[in-house]
Formats: sequence, C-alpha cells, structure tokens
Amino acid sequence: MTRRDGWLSGTGFLAAAALLAVGHSAAVAPLVAGL
Repeated sequence: MTRRDGWLSGTGFLAAAALLAVGHSAAVAPLVAGL
C-alpha cells in the first residue's frame, strides 16, 4: 500500500463520515424540534 493509496482511502473515509454526519443531523433535527 503506497502513501497515495493511504491518502485516498483516508479522504474517502472522511467523506463517508461527513455524509453520515449530515444524514444523521437531518434525521435528528425534526425530533429535536419536536422536543
């Protein structure tokens, strides 16, 4: 595994984490507003 491959996988992981965080926030926002 080269350094470039590690950088790409790290970027992909961060992108996936960001998408999950956005989706989680979108799902929780209505519940928080309901409280």
